[in-house]
Amino acid sequence: MVVIRTEIKELPEYCEQCKYYYLRVREKGGYSDICELSGEHLNYGECTGGWYYNGLARPVNCPLMEVSDDK
Repeated sequence: MVVIRTEIKELPEYCEQCKYYYLRVREKGGYSDICELSGEHLNYGECTGGWYYNGLARPVNCPLMEVSDDK
């Protein structure tokens, strides 16, 4: 497992609160929700690959988690 340190002080409850959340407007209409940290598209209405995001909580595969400094 690779662990990186970010300047985030508190884990966001929703993707929209995260600095890595990106909303891209498509040329042919609609939009894509993207996690810039992982490069994954967040699937509204589709429960595939652990990236289902319904706006109520972070997806199961969200790479952000708290790690203690205990040695």
